[in-house]
Amino acid sequence: MVVTVRFKYGNKGGSLSAASKVTIQAAAKTESAVMAALQKHYPNRDMVILEIK
Repeated sequence: MVVTVRFKYGNKGGSLSAASKVTIQAAAKTESAVMAALQKHYPNRDMVILEIK
């Protein structure tokens, strides 16, 4: 499933960036599935999901 996600990310233990928006392929439109897909694109980062469409 293709989803559009707004999220903030930053280096582990650092401050988070401004909001980013990306369209990714996720297994489902749930927070856990989207977080798993984001971890593949942005490994070793802290992330906060703001919105899933």
